[in-house]
Amino acid sequence: QAATPEILIVIDKLLTGFDAPKNTVLYLCRKLKDHTLLQAIARVNRLAEGKEFGYIIDYANVFDDLHQALSNYAEFSQFDPNDINDIWKDIRTQIKRLPQLHHHLWALFQKIHNKKDLEAFEIYLADEGIRKDFYQRLLDFSKCLNIALSSKYFLRETSQDEQQKYKDDLKRFLNLKQSVSLRYADVEQFQINDAKIKKMLDVHIQADSVIRLNEPFNIFDQKRFDEIKNLNTDQSDQSDQSELSRPSKSASADMMAHAMKKTFIEKMEEDPAVFEKFSKMIQDVIDAFHHQYISDVEYLEKVCQIRDTYVFQKYDELPAEINQHDNAKAYYGVILSYLSEHFGQEDQLKEKMKKASVEIALKIDAILMENMIVDFWENERAQKKVMSEIDDFFYDVIIPDYALGLVAEDMDQITQKVMKVAEHRRIG
Repeated sequence: QAATPEILIVIDKLLTGFDAPKNTVLYLCRKLKDHTLLQAIARVNRLAEGKEFGYIIDYANVFDDLHQALSNYAEFSQFDPNDINDIWKDIRTQIKRLPQLHHHLWALFQKIHNKKDLEAFEIYLADEGIRKDFYQRLLDFSKCLNIALSSKYFLRETSQDEQQKYKDDLKRFLNLKQSVSLRYADVEQFQINDAKIKKMLDVHIQADSVIRLNEPFNIFDQKRFDEIKNLNTDQSDQSDQSELSRPSKSASADMMAHAMKKTFIEKMEEDPAVFEKFSKMIQDVIDAFHHQYISDVEYLEKVCQIRDTYVFQKYDELPAEINQHDNAKAYYGVILSYLSEHFGQEDQLKEKMKKASVEIALKIDAILMENMIVDFWENERAQKKVMSEIDDFFYDVIIPDYALGLVAEDMDQITQKVMKVAEHRRIG
C-alpha cells in the first residue's frame, strides 16, 4: 500500500476534486482570486482527528483579495452565511489571547496562598467540577501557546523572559494535570492532544520536562497496590526524586480510593447490591478525609481495608447454598434488597426473605442457563419465554411457600431487575 504523501506541490489541478482532511498547512506562493482562492483555502479547512484548524501561510498577499472573494461568494443563489462565517482568522488575533488564557489558568488557583505547595494544588483539585475546569483552561492555554510558538510574530514581539514564563507554566501545569488525573482516576478524560504537545515540548522545552508518572492504578494488581501502599513508609532513599514522582500518603490514598470508586461505578449494573455498598463505603472515607475528620494515615489505612475487603471478598456473608453460584449471588443481592425495602425490616421476616431470595436467585439462574441461546439478549421471544417461566415459578412456589404478600407488580419488578443484571453480566 502506497504511503500517504506528506507534501503536495499544487499548480492548479488539485484545487477541485481533491480532498485530504489531514492537510494542515497551505503555503500560498502565487496570486489566487475569487472562487479559486476559496477552493484553495478549503483544502486545509477540513476537520480530521487531532486537527481543529489549518494554517495558511500567505507569501503572495492574496488575503487582500479575500474579502472580495467572499463578497462574490455571497452573491451565489445557494449562499449559506454559515459556509463562510469565520472562515479565517489572523494568527495574531489568536496569539493576543495568550496572556488572557494564561491569567485565566492561574486565576483558578487564587485561593491557594503558597503557590509552591504542590500538594495544596492537588487537594484543591479534588472537586471534580474544579478539576474539569482546570483541564479545559489548560487545554485552551496549551493550544494557544502551541500556535504562538509556531509564529515568527510571537517570537519577535515577545520578550525571552515572557516566552520562558509561558513555557515554565505549561510544564508546571502539565505535570499537575498528569498527577491529579492519576490521583483522581480520570486519566482518560479531557486529554490534551499528546502528539502536538509532545512536539511542542521537544522543540521549545527540554524533552524531559513532563515527568512520566506511573500508570493508572488497577485495584486487582497486588504488586502495584503494595508499591503504592508502602511508598511513604521509607523515604530515606528517595531524596533525589521530584515531589510529583513521590506522592504523599494522601495522594496514594486518593489514587487508590478514586480507582476503586471508578471500578465500583463501572460494575454497578453487574451487582447493584454489592457495588452500591462499596461505592458508599469508599465515598464516605474520601469525604471524611477531605473534610479533615481523619488524618492522611487513617485515610490510607481505611482505603486499604476497603480494597482488601473487596478484592479478597471478605464481605461475603451469603447463605451457604448460594456461595458457589456467582451469577445467583448477584441476583440474590438485588432480590433481597427489593424485598427488604418493600416488605419491612422486622426480625421475623428477615430470615424468611433471605430464604426466599436464595430460592428465587437459584431458580432464575437455572432458568436462564436452560434457555440460553446464541444472541439471547437480542431475541425478544427468547427473553419472554424466560420471564414467563420465572412468573410461573413465583405463582407455583414463592407465593404459596413464603406468604410475603407479593403481587404481580412486585414479581415483574424483581424479574426486570434480575434480567438487567444478567444482561450486564452478559450471561450466555
